[in-house]
Amino acid sequence: MDGNLSLTTLGNKRLALGFSGKLHTDKGSFTLSRTLMMDYIYHAENNILELNYAASHATNVDTAPEDVFFHALLKGRLFILKLSRLSGNTLLISDATTPLYACVNQ
Repeated sequence: MDGNLSLTTLGNKRLALGFSGKLHTDKGSFTLSRTLMMDYIYHAENNILELNYAASHATNVDTAPEDVFFHALLKGRLFILKLSRLSGNTLLISDATTPLYACVNQ
């Protein structure tokens, strides 16, 4: 994916993951403009964010089919993110194997 990922907390149990940019797969290149609603549990002892898919909203400019998007970026309905403090209130978010290069101001 070439683009941006945003993370916004919506209370203490739900957050929104926003995807925008280009998704390049073996099935073609697609424009991303969608938000996933995720239920979450934060594990402070190891800075892990456990996310469980709840709902999705794609804008009219998003051209990625649901199955292509989920297969390329999420792999499943439940996943784990690692939060690493860069400086001050800025965090680097990464999955189990790859940094997602998203910074969040808390």
